Parts: sequence; structure tokens; C-alpha cells
Amino acid sequence: MSERAEERLAGRRRLIKFAGASLFLTVSQVSQASARKSPAVLAVRVWPAAEYTRVTIELSAPLKYTQFTVKDPDRLVVDLEGIELTSVLDSLSSKVLPDDPNIKLLRAGRHKPGVVRLVMELKTEVAPQVFELAPAGNYGHRLVLDVYPSTPPDPLLSLLDSKDWKVAPVESRPEIIAESRPETGADARIEAKPEQLAEHRPVSKQRGRSVIDRLVTITLDPGHGGEDSGAVGSGGSYEKHVT
Repeated sequence: MSERAEERLAGRRRLIKFAGASLFLTVSQVSQASARKSPAVLAVRVWPAAEYTRVTIELSAPLKYTQFTVKDPDRLVVDLEGIELTSVLDSLSSKVLPDDPNIKLLRAGRHKPGVVRLVMELKTEVAPQVFELAPAGNYGHRLVLDVYPSTPPDPLLSLLDSKDWKVAPVESRPEIIAESRPETGADARIEAKPEQLAEHRPVSKQRGRSVIDRLVTITLDPGHGGEDSGAVGSGGSYEKHVT
């Protein structure tokens, strides 16, 4: 074989190697891009609460998403890129409870090739927060949708609404009738009227002339004669003249 023919053969070999390497790199890049663009949906969860409602979409890899809100009626729309509609995503509608304070309805559908759209119909105006969480523990990549009401609920009104208040019937107390009984002993009190007190007062003995029960004879002696003229009264009369 001539020298010129050997050079041609070596050039062909180099070309084949280069083409093979280029093809390998291209296939690898496409495979990696496909892997990045097609994460698998592992699970979906909904946690309702009075303060907010959380919707979690667990994925095998991160994905690209966009979100926006729509008025009349209030809705939250999230477009998930690089995935296809699956039965797991479709089950979101059955996970929203009727008594959820924030979400009325949640549905998933194929918006266009490679894009799944989530539409969340709301019961009130909300302030949504959408963010991603890295794998942790038994959980993979997660896309989280937190739906907060624009006006936070009043905790006192929430407490009153959560209680089944019932008015207890008012029980009428039995009327207590005092039973009269005779008072005896130390607990008997006698209240006497003034006229009764007057009747029981001791009658004082009236002062008057003494009563003569027997006759008394008094003998007057007119004097002893001589210079003894007898007793002299207050008016100057002598006892002897009186007698």
C-alpha cells in the first residue's frame, strides 16, 4: 500500500472516531435534558386549616412553573412545565374537602404538550405563596402551594363558629314556704302592747285618811289649878277655858 493510501485510511478512522464521540455527547445531553424536563409526580397532598390551606406536589426532580391569579371568580392558576397529566395529578380534585375554608375546587388538565395546568377555584380573595422544597427525609422534591386569605380570620369569631353553642334551660327553683310553729323556750319572744303593759303594772296604794277600826276616848285635863293654867293654844286660848 502506498503512503498516500495509508494517509487516506488514517483520516477516515479519525473522522469515524470524531463522529462517534460527537454522537455520544449529543445522546448524553439529550438524555440528561429529558431527565431534567420530565420529572415524575410521586404524590399529591392537601392540608386544610383555618389559617391557610397547603397543597403539596411531590416530584422526582425539580420542575419549572409559573403562577398567576384570576378575578371574578377568584382563581389561582399554576402551570407545571415538563410533565404530563397522570392519574396522581388528576386525583387532586378528590382531596379537597367541602368544608375547606379557602379552596372550593381544584382540578388538573393538559394545557399544551408538556404543560399541565392546575386551576384552584377559591372561596375568598387570597394571597398565595408558591415555592419549592429540597428533598428531606422520606420526601423528594416538592412544589408547595400555600393559600392564605387576604384578610386573616378573626380568632375569636373562628372560635365561636367552631363551637356548637347551646343555651341551657333555666331551671325554676321551688318556692320555699316558711312553716309556722309555736315558739317555746329561749327562742320565744313576747312583744307586749302598751295597754297590756299598763294592765300588768303594779297598782300603787293611794294615800288617804287612816281608817279607824276602834273608838278611842281622849280625856282632857283643864289644868292643875293655881298658877298652872294648863296648855296655851296658838291663838292664846287656855286649855282650861276650852274645857
